[in-house]
Amino acid sequence: MSKVHEAYCLDSQQGQLLWYDDFLGRVLADEWYVYMSGGAGSAAVVDQQNGGIVRLTSHSDSGDYVVISWQDFRSLLVTKEVAIEVRMKMTSIAAIEAILYLFANWSNYIEFGYSAARYSRWYFDSANGGVSSPIFDSGITVTGNYTRLKIVCHTHGANHIHFLADDVECANSPITNAAHIPLGYLNPRIYVITREAATKSLDIDYVVVKQNR
Repeated sequence: MSKVHEAYCLDSQQGQLLWYDDFLGRVLADEWYVYMSGGAGSAAVVDQQNGGIVRLTSHSDSGDYVVISWQDFRSLLVTKEVAIEVRMKMTSIAAIEAILYLFANWSNYIEFGYSAARYSRWYFDSANGGVSSPIFDSGITVTGNYTRLKIVCHTHGANHIHFLADDVECANSPITNAAHIPLGYLNPRIYVITREAATKSLDIDYVVVKQNR
């Protein structure tokens, strides 16, 4: 068989959604909505940083936060085996919270994050209809370096959710209790919050989302 056109081939995306943001350019992509407590803080695209990053910086009052999300644009489902990977770094790991969500509302979400006030390690949990799992200890210590967080949903056997940091599966992963696994549409949501009277920043290098159609 001739290979003359092999270089022009493109695998069809009819069976899979693939979305990627490397934060190149001057402003955030249209999919992202920015919300800041009290209207203070920033979400700024920064170049000359691994090709491009977005830096979320809180205001300096304890409890201030900055969020980027797809807001009410929800198209991601556990039952379609959604997976999300985010590479991110906190500029300080003291008095800070940094969290990756697949999110619908505060009753339906998947959470993978860090809270300096509560844990020295990444933690994760999920909720379905307001019924939430325990908060699980990942066993993986947080550092000030870039870390790749992954949430990976599968349906073989039954719906379950894996959590990985730098490709290492967390202790207590996966979540398998169906009562705690959200079934509705979700979207990416990432935020940083300061827990002292000082600004805190979270650098996000990229976000990748994929799922079956």
